[in-house]
Amino acid sequence: MTVTGQAGSLSFYDAQWDPKAGLKYSGSWTIQIYAEDASCSAADAVAKIVKLDGDANVLPPGQDWQEAKQGAALCNDDEIHTGPDSSVDLQFKDGGVAHVSEMTRIKIRGLANRETRFNVLVLLKMGEISSKIEPQRVIGSGFTVKSPTATASVRGTVFTVAYDPGTRLTTVATARGKVEVDPTGRGATIMVSAGQAVDVTSVGAKTVSAATIAARERARRLVLAKIAAALTRCAITIPRAANTASVRATGASFVVTVKTSKGTSTWTVAGARVTPTNALAKKIAAGCK
Repeated sequence: MTVTGQAGSLSFYDAQWDPKAGLKYSGSWTIQIYAEDASCSAADAVAKIVKLDGDANVLPPGQDWQEAKQGAALCNDDEIHTGPDSSVDLQFKDGGVAHVSEMTRIKIRGLANRETRFNVLVLLKMGEISSKIEPQRVIGSGFTVKSPTATASVRGTVFTVAYDPGTRLTTVATARGKVEVDPTGRGATIMVSAGQAVDVTSVGAKTVSAATIAARERARRLVLAKIAAALTRCAITIPRAANTASVRATGASFVVTVKTSKGTSTWTVAGARVTPTNALAKKIAAGCK
């Protein structure tokens, strides 16, 4: 008989009832349970980590978070989380590559059939992923990035998808080729050509300028740099939840919120100027002195 599951043990006891002494134990035995090896093999891999900078973790299905390692294989439904000032480069089974930026959480899936077609699905829960997908030799293969508010599908192109869970805003920008963007549940499919970008929310999609995207990303990056510099000194950690960081435009500035183990920090960014606006942010900015 084979038993699989989480490692551990089950203990059993023989007992008899003595009217005078009460419950008496006469013996015991233990069944040791060994967990089935659920590691991702190279044969089953959808992708592998080819470059790792900073702090990143992998969550295999049914397991706990594990430290990401360069060269590690990734299988279906593995999740990746990158911390502040951290990133991961992936190479997929079909040869496509992707750069997972800081403070990003994704889940990957790959589907192949006997005709050697291979489809990759990246579920983007937070942050940004930039992909370079070469045109597929076999019709029917493809690469898709899906967020809660949009789905971006390609056959061969260079493009970036970002998702902000606080505002539920998905941004798709194409550097080369074309990307088919399908707003979730509302609006018609949009074709985003090279040099173009769109913002997609729950109410539809609209064109967005490269300058707006750059300013939004710069605000996020500047705040995350402040937090990354204070992680050790302030003894704080960043949760791996999919709603940790958010950027919201307010006129000519941005309000950036980042959740930490000690609460939510709130910041205002105008140009290159970063201003902490709540007590936790001010403490982090001061280096927790």
